[in-house]
Amino acid sequence: MNKNAFEKMKNILRQVLPRSVKDVIKKARILTLRGSRFYCPICERGFRKFYDFGVNPRPNACCPGCGSVERHRLLWIALGDLLGKNLIQRGGADYCM
Repeated sequence: MNKNAFEKMKNILRQVLPRSVKDVIKKARILTLRGSRFYCPICERGFRKFYDFGVNPRPNACCPGCGSVERHRLLWIALGDLLGKNLIQRGGADYCM
């Protein structure tokens, strides 16, 4: 199956599957990527691999747990150091992908 056909099938499945099934699939993928090689300070979880991300894909750029990329994690760390860890609280949904 070529890449174009795979992308079309993926888009069709995204439209057809209900949100609950997508969430189960996402959680299963997250469980398979658990590890300690990469750490996301936003969702505070460790993974053995991050997803590739971007138009020219950067390897290990996107967190599988929360969808944050390098700039999100850097800003999170900088604001945490600047404002103090207790002042940054997560509110609302932060579904990035």
